[in-house]
Amino acid sequence: MGNTDIFLDKYKQLENCAINEFKLPPDGSAVAKLEKRSEFKDIKYELNYCREVRNLLQHNQKLDDEFPVEPSNKMIELLDTVIDRIKNPVRCIDVAILDRNLIWRSYEDRVLPTIKLMNEKNISHIPILKDRRVVGDFSDNCVFPFLLGDDNCHIDENTRFKDLKQYLDLEAHPSEVFKFIPADSKLSYAEKLYEEARNRHERIGLVFLTANGRSDERILGILTAWLIIGQ
Repeated sequence: MGNTDIFLDKYKQLENCAINEFKLPPDGSAVAKLEKRSEFKDIKYELNYCREVRNLLQHNQKLDDEFPVEPSNKMIELLDTVIDRIKNPVRCIDVAILDRNLIWRSYEDRVLPTIKLMNEKNISHIPILKDRRVVGDFSDNCVFPFLLGDDNCHIDENTRFKDLKQYLDLEAHPSEVFKFIPADSKLSYAEKLYEEARNRHERIGLVFLTANGRSDERILGILTAWLIIGQ
């Protein structure tokens, strides 16, 4: 079997995978729709090229019993890659900061050393945990409301996170929201959450990963906008 026959066979496999996985209509537009999906934005031009080559091969007669062009090995490898990405999509837990590597604090920890650490490591959010469950988040979004609370509000060496408790609650952050999703969710689902938040002019502080996406479960990892952008 030559490259052309292999290419056409792989292309058909790709169409079927896309139709089954993404519930697309079997009208010949499956690959064109893949090009518009965020999880394939890095190869959308290559997909478009493959689609044009396929159309040329499919809708034009052979010349002297030969196809007018022969796809390269690279094009066949690309189709294999896309098929694999559809069958084995990247999961959120695959790119997350896992719980064992997570920098977090409890209500009893001191605030000032944490602020210094955040400044040194350029960390914007520190989850507050109790029994490995999220009970709050510390960021500049809660520091300023605390300091502006009344004249007696200040942070010194003795200030602990429990002193800021009402400002650490996830619902208390004035300009950001937080999401809980299952750890094995497709990364494309998290990307969609960020996209929808932008459309609503919201900012997602962190995406927390738990077994079933419930806020009362133990945290398994976190996602940030930077982690998603880096994919």
